[in-house]
Amino acid sequence: MNRILLFFGILFSFTSLTVNGQKSKIDIGIKGGVNYTNKSIENDLRGLLELSGNFGYYIGTFINLSISEKINLRPELLYILQNSKFDAGITQGLPEYGDPPEFLVAGKIKESLLTIPILLQIKLFKNLYGDVGPSFGYLLKREIEYVEPYLRIGILENTSDQKFEMGLNVGAEYKLTNSIGCGIRYTYGITNRQNAKSSNLLLGMNFIL
Repeated sequence: MNRILLFFGILFSFTSLTVNGQKSKIDIGIKGGVNYTNKSIENDLRGLLELSGNFGYYIGTFINLSISEKINLRPELLYILQNSKFDAGITQGLPEYGDPPEFLVAGKIKESLLTIPILLQIKLFKNLYGDVGPSFGYLLKREIEYVEPYLRIGILENTSDQKFEMGLNVGAEYKLTNSIGCGIRYTYGITNRQNAKSSNLLLGMNFIL
């Protein structure tokens, strides 16, 4: 976590130097909204595991550096609460041949993360911008809540030992005023963390300070 905060501090300093050197416009703002998380399982060891999405929220801050009239660089620091659900049918037989599950395991996954998207923002029309770029995530906390506490599956680990993830972002923002905007963004997870990849759909508002 300290490395991420240090990285963002260096990024702020670098941006300030760039602005001073190039006479570019820089804005600092805050943002927040809701997110919908979907996980795709990578290694189902036993039975049939189904993951479904759920809603959470995000808050954070950003720097908007104007490179040209139509292009901005926007690094962000976001706190994201990711929620998802799971259902697993565990069987001693062969599920691919239609053997029924012996019992069901269900519950929720809650994860708190710090993410750093680094976006290139391109002006498409008068008040409409497109966003694209990578994001880097750091897991702060992971909790798994089982409907039946005595029924557990080893593929879902209630630990935070695998902390880092990466994603690719694509989105759009519409500026309502010079200081207020609303946006939507899809983050596609490209790294496998604890047997699953996470993708997010974010919808929210941002405000220039």
